[in-house]
Amino acid sequence: MAKDTRDYVIKVTKDTHGYHTQLEGGALEFNKNSDGLKKTAHYKLNFTIDNSQLAGPDKVRFAPSDSEVMAVHTDLAQCPPVGSHLPDTFWVDKNNTGSKLRLINMDLRVEALRFKINLVKINDPDARPFIELDPIIRNGNQGVAEPFVSYSYAPLLTGAIVAVGTVMLANNALAPASALVFGIGGGIVGLILGFVLDRR
Repeated sequence: MAKDTRDYVIKVTKDTHGYHTQLEGGALEFNKNSDGLKKTAHYKLNFTIDNSQLAGPDKVRFAPSDSEVMAVHTDLAQCPPVGSHLPDTFWVDKNNTGSKLRLINMDLRVEALRFKINLVKINDPDARPFIELDPIIRNGNQGVAEPFVSYSYAPLLTGAIVAVGTVMLANNALAPASALVFGIGGGIVGLILGFVLDRR
């Protein structure tokens, strides 16, 4: 399995107190450094429901609406309400069969998130409240740490260094005008190199 892909099973049981959900497959903890992933990589989270312990009428599926099946926010003090989404952080990729769900973790920040997945009875999908996998409290995407010099400055610094170096070398053998042309050219090459390094 690729390190940017995680597979989870949601085991669902029921007793006299109601439904119970349990996440199997590990915690929702992500660290792109230890996984050897670039900072721009996105984790793909595949969830499957295990209905094997439920009688036919009690079996469940994921909430059929993409807007209701998952909720996530940064307030750790309370469960995320239905409809709370962070579009740049998590989104529903595939919710087609009812028993399988794929989410994409696009979070590039180091932070903790409060997170839940909503299930419904197959025979009564409109019933509320939802059957919840709730809470998965710490969903911390440990994105690649920012360097001492921000990535946004890498192209500028690289370009400046190359430009200065080119001018110094060119001054020894060329007229000032030619040295300036070489310096500008070196700066452009440096900027391109810096942007390439910034995308790694």
